[in-house]
Amino acid sequence: KETWGLAEKDILMASTAMFNHTGDGVILTHNSEHTIRITDYPSLTLRESPAAHVGGCVAAALDPRGRYLASGGHDSIVNMFDTTEWICARTITCCECV
Repeated sequence: KETWGLAEKDILMASTAMFNHTGDGVILTHNSEHTIRITDYPSLTLRESPAAHVGGCVAAALDPRGRYLASGGHDSIVNMFDTTEWICARTITCCECV
């Protein structure tokens, strides 16, 4: 089966998708996957796939400068990724209300 020129094995499933600030990449998350996928656009070739969450990644957001990506998952952890190296620069494991 072919879909938009991609073979079925090449189809990327995601629950969240967003463009990076320069428009040459797409960031994908999925409820049942532990990684965040960063793909080139428009080819959708996988560029990076850093491990992010144990129980699935459900949310992602870029800071206004595009330097950090925040991700949230079913494990109740927020990870902050440096977008130049795609390494986790900080992890927030609990929040206290003041």
